[in-house]
Amino acid sequence: MNEETKTGLSRRSLARGAAWSIPVISAAVAVPLASASVQAPLEGIVVQGRCAGLGLLGRHFRITASADPIPAGSVLTIRKESGLGVSLIDWNLEGFGGLLSVAAIDSNTVAYTFNDEWSGQGSIGSAVNVDVAVRLYATLALPAGYEAGETSKLEGSIRNTLVVCRDE
Repeated sequence: MNEETKTGLSRRSLARGAAWSIPVISAAVAVPLASASVQAPLEGIVVQGRCAGLGLLGRHFRITASADPIPAGSVLTIRKESGLGVSLIDWNLEGFGGLLSVAAIDSNTVAYTFNDEWSGQGSIGSAVNVDVAVRLYATLALPAGYEAGETSKLEGSIRNTLVVCRDE
């Protein structure tokens, strides 16, 4: 009895079927990879340190999303480095419409998380402050799958002495 009569399938038929199945399986695996969307770089998102006069008055970070919105899950971290500082009117949020969750990471760092997608212009800052050699940094971290485009700037800083405030 030959092999074909035992199983009803010859080696040649089996080999031919396997040869046809390889391209079909390869195409089926490649389709989900090709259909996965790649997020275009986000443009026009800017974090900027701002001073409003002498070192005693109104320093803040201005956040602007003009071309693309800031995605939900993005985290703006503000960190104070060195020096002594007192904000007489604490940090306030303007223009965010309650979209931010606030978490103190440590005594020098605060994180603001965007609960929803946001676009527009807002600021986080203090109206009156007394500082000696303080530097503040703000960094916006985008969620996984997003990246900043050429017109976006995700970091800003402020250097503040008792009399002089410089935004950088």
